[in-house]
Amino acid sequence: LAINALNFLLLMLLLRTKQSEKSQENGEEPPPRDAESEPSTCSTFCSLLKNRATALLLVISFVYTFGENISSGPSVVFYKDFYGFEQDDMTYYYMVVNVSTIVWSFFVPLSIRKFGAFCNCVTACLLVAAMCTALVVLTTFKGLPYAYAATIGLFGAMYGIGFSQLVKQKCSDDALGSLFGLQGLFCGAAGTLGPTAGGAIYEAYKRL
Repeated sequence: LAINALNFLLLMLLLRTKQSEKSQENGEEPPPRDAESEPSTCSTFCSLLKNRATALLLVISFVYTFGENISSGPSVVFYKDFYGFEQDDMTYYYMVVNVSTIVWSFFVPLSIRKFGAFCNCVTACLLVAAMCTALVVLTTFKGLPYAYAATIGLFGAMYGIGFSQLVKQKCSDDALGSLFGLQGLFCGAAGTLGPTAGGAIYEAYKRL
């Protein structure tokens, strides 16, 4: 959470610097700063959390990251117990994940332009849920984890790029830094709680 908070501050600084440079390139004088009229960071946070569209985007980001990280805790143990994975198998698994991310990142922008950001985000969430369910139910298919690994990059790119497009549509340029900072805090919390919850769920499942 502390690292995400630091990232948020750096992002806000970079966005403000970029705005100033853009104004200078266009030959515009930067507007005088009025301490009374310029919104504070706290007021910007409050307005983003009160705004229905931006608040919903933050909740979606938290839920997606939380759900994605639930499998991070018990995944290695799960693959070993149900698919017989050993160290080499996990190495190949993560190699497929990384290659998948690289390959699909070239094609997802085309899908975003054709079908829209919202459609891609929804599709990615549904496909992740379907593949995770298949991993739990269809344990007799020993190659299924590799099929899942080959699509992780697709799901992540569809959601990540689509989410960024939705943020730009729903949030003003001045508040982008604050929104991405809040998203970092939400995702940091979800990334911390997800593996812990996943491990607890897996232990409870094994006792059944």
